[in-house]
Amino acid sequence: MKDKKIKYADTIRHKVDAAKQPPMQKTQKPVFFLYRWNAILWPLLISPLFTLLYSPINRYITLPLFGSGRPYEDMDGTLIETYFSANSVARILFYLLLLATELLLIKTTHGISRRKRIALLITATLLNLVMGAVFLEFTLWE
Repeated sequence: MKDKKIKYADTIRHKVDAAKQPPMQKTQKPVFFLYRWNAILWPLLISPLFTLLYSPINRYITLPLFGSGRPYEDMDGTLIETYFSANSVARILFYLLLLATELLLIKTTHGISRRKRIALLITATLLNLVMGAVFLEFTLWE
């Protein structure tokens, strides 16, 4: 057995070296960080974000290109009530948003117990329908 005695000068040297190193900084939590529920429910953010992104596209591109969906008379004087319009594009996007969000919710809730998963999917589906209705409210013309 070898017992090495630490010399007093060595302890002082270690303390001086420790004092020269910068102290450990506390890591700040990011503004948005993922907890388990945030990671599961992130697909519900798709509809509001898509609504904000699609509104200017709808107003400045889709509406002038396809029309508003309001009935009109053609050159022969016949009333045309149904045609492909900006409202049709909005409804198609509504169904695609619902489908994409539901598929992503099903995929992200895969690791949860069956009872909790069913309750979560029903609640998330209702929230998704409400957000889809908000999407239609902001994108449909008359």
